[in-house]
Amino acid sequence: MRQVYSELIAARGLPPAELGERILLAWSFAHGYATLVLEEQTHGLYGLAREARWRPARWAPSCCNC
Repeated sequence: MRQVYSELIAARGLPPAELGERILLAWSFAHGYATLVLEEQTHGLYGLAREARWRPARWAPSCCNC
């Protein structure tokens, strides 16, 4: 992965110092997407209902239609 991003940064003329930041950003994006996919695919496990996954905070203002 590092080699691919190194070549991409060189091809686009971006500063090489940003390589680590860009790799971390790409990893974070991939990890976040995979987490969302797994949550969606496993929502029925352990008796968790789809409707009960999210609840608004008690302090949420009433104007947000929660």
